[in-house]
Amino acid sequence: MSANYANVGNLQIIEDLYQQYKINPESVSSDWKRFFEGMEFGASAGVGGLSEKELDVYHLITAYRNYGHFEADLDPLTNSTAPSEQLSLARFNLT
Repeated sequence: MSANYANVGNLQIIEDLYQQYKINPESVSSDWKRFFEGMEFGASAGVGGLSEKELDVYHLITAYRNYGHFEADLDPLTNSTAPSEQLSLARFNLT
């Protein structure tokens, strides 16, 4: 299996090889056999996706990345303001 063989331009060839592999794994070269075995193993290990709680944590992290600078207390001469609801844990179902 050459490094430049597996690319989007050759997708149909790779799909044909995979169909051939599913019918008879011995019908493809050992390189492709290992590739397809790894692909199937990886797909089975990733079944399930993210839980609801993990997704809520991801959204909180994204909100901090996008809006965290608004919450930063950078001016030592002014009084601190109350935290906004934009980054509250309750907003992300994490209380």
